[in-house]
Amino acid sequence: MYPQDMTRAILNLVSNSLYALIKRNGESINGYEAILSASTRNISNDRVEIRIRDNGGGIPPAIKDKIFNPFFTTKPPG
Repeated sequence: MYPQDMTRAILNLVSNSLYALIKRNGESINGYEAILSASTRNISNDRVEIRIRDNGGGIPPAIKDKIFNPFFTTKPPG
Protein backbone atom coordinates (compact mmCIF):
# COMPACT_ATOMS: atom_id res chain seq x y z
CA MET A 1 0.00 0.00 0.00
CA TYR A 2 1.21 3.47 -0.87
CA PRO A 3 0.12 6.37 1.36
CA GLN A 4 -0.56 8.54 -1.71
CA ASP A 5 -2.99 5.93 -3.06
CA MET A 6 -4.86 5.72 0.25
CA THR A 7 -5.05 9.51 0.41
CA ARG A 8 -6.44 9.64 -3.13
CA ALA A 9 -8.99 6.90 -2.39
CA ILE A 10 -10.26 8.62 0.78
CA LEU A 11 -10.43 12.02 -0.93
CA ASN A 12 -12.42 10.47 -3.79
CA LEU A 13 -14.84 8.82 -1.35
CA VAL A 14 -15.42 12.07 0.52
CA SER A 15 -15.74 14.04 -2.72
CA ASN A 16 -18.31 11.57 -4.07
CA SER A 17 -20.23 11.66 -0.79
CA LEU A 18 -20.37 15.46 -0.82
CA TYR A 19 -21.51 15.43 -4.45
CA ALA A 20 -24.35 13.00 -3.57
CA LEU A 21 -25.36 15.05 -0.54
CA ILE A 22 -25.47 18.30 -2.51
CA LYS A 23 -27.45 16.61 -5.28
CA ARG A 24 -29.99 15.15 -2.85
CA ASN A 25 -30.24 18.42 -0.92
CA GLY A 26 -31.23 20.12 -4.19
CA GLU A 27 -34.26 17.82 -4.42
CA SER A 28 -35.91 19.84 -1.59
CA ILE A 29 -36.94 16.83 0.49
CA ASN A 30 -38.87 17.99 3.55
CA GLY A 31 -36.84 17.44 6.72
CA TYR A 32 -33.74 16.17 4.91
CA GLU A 33 -30.45 16.99 6.62
CA ALA A 34 -27.24 15.99 4.86
CA ILE A 35 -24.99 13.75 6.97
CA LEU A 36 -21.42 12.66 6.22
CA SER A 37 -19.50 10.65 8.79
CA ALA A 38 -16.09 9.01 8.92
CA SER A 39 -14.83 6.51 11.47
CA THR A 40 -11.83 4.26 11.96
CA ARG A 41 -11.37 1.06 13.93
CA ASN A 42 -8.23 -0.83 14.81
CA ILE A 43 -8.89 -4.45 13.85
CA SER A 44 -5.45 -5.90 14.61
CA ASN A 45 -1.79 -4.87 14.70
CA ASP A 46 -1.63 -4.60 10.92
CA ARG A 47 -5.25 -3.88 9.91
CA VAL A 48 -7.55 -0.91 10.27
CA GLU A 49 -11.11 -0.31 9.08
CA ILE A 50 -12.13 3.04 7.60
CA ARG A 51 -15.84 3.78 7.10
CA ILE A 52 -17.21 6.71 5.13
CA ARG A 53 -21.00 7.02 5.25
CA ASP A 54 -23.51 9.50 3.89
CA ASN A 55 -27.24 9.72 3.43
CA GLY A 56 -27.12 10.80 -0.20
CA GLY A 57 -29.11 9.15 -2.94
CA GLY A 58 -27.09 5.91 -3.05
CA ILE A 59 -25.74 4.02 -6.06
CA PRO A 60 -28.38 3.12 -8.67
CA PRO A 61 -28.46 -0.66 -9.35
CA ALA A 62 -27.86 -0.06 -13.08
CA ILE A 63 -24.33 1.24 -12.47
CA LYS A 64 -23.16 -0.83 -9.47
CA ASP A 65 -21.18 -3.19 -11.71
CA LYS A 66 -19.23 -0.24 -13.18
CA ILE A 67 -18.09 1.59 -10.03
CA PHE A 68 -14.65 -0.05 -9.92
CA ASN A 69 -13.87 0.67 -13.59
CA PRO A 70 -11.08 3.24 -13.92
CA PHE A 71 -12.30 6.68 -15.01
CA PHE A 72 -15.99 5.75 -14.62
CA THR A 73 -18.03 8.67 -13.30
CA THR A 74 -21.62 9.80 -13.14
CA LYS A 75 -20.60 13.40 -12.53
CA PRO A 76 -20.92 15.95 -15.32
CA PRO A 77 -17.70 17.39 -16.83
CA GLY A 78 -16.07 20.23 -14.93
